Amino acid sequence: MKLSRRLTLLTMAVVSVVAVVAGPATAGDRGMQTVTIGDLKAETALAQIHAEAEKKLGGRLPAPSQVTLVDSERELTTEQIAALVGGKDADGVKRLGDYDRPTLDTTVDQVARQIGVGDVVVWECVVVYWPPWVIYICRPLVLRA
Repeated sequence: MKLSRRLTLLTMAVVSVVAVVAGPATAGDRGMQTVTIGDLKAETALAQIHAEAEKKLGGRLPAPSQVTLVDSERELTTEQIAALVGGKDADGVKRLGDYDRPTLDTTVDQVARQIGVGDVVVWECVVVYWPPWVIYICRPLVLRA
């Protein structure tokens, strides 16, 4: 009887740890909301993007968890966004890098320079709210010649 109880507790602990480590990717797309904000200049602060996303989504958002920079020729699909948020590769999208726990006064250009991305003039960012995470997925639209 004791062995059975221990195995049950061990199984529950392992399942809990896997759920925490896996993060939002295993939660399915329930509750995931996205909004695309385009034509962003390099000097745009995350606070401005955050405010626009809150306005478009109609509610307050927690502080951003991460900014992910990607290279994609086309607008991102829901499946690509879900894969990227889950830390996986997405078909047709090259992950350039991640910037964890950004502050709202950080600019898109500062994130790009920290990750080592070239000189970008115009960005497009998809703000993903997947409770409790807020992740920005930004892709360059125009590079400086």
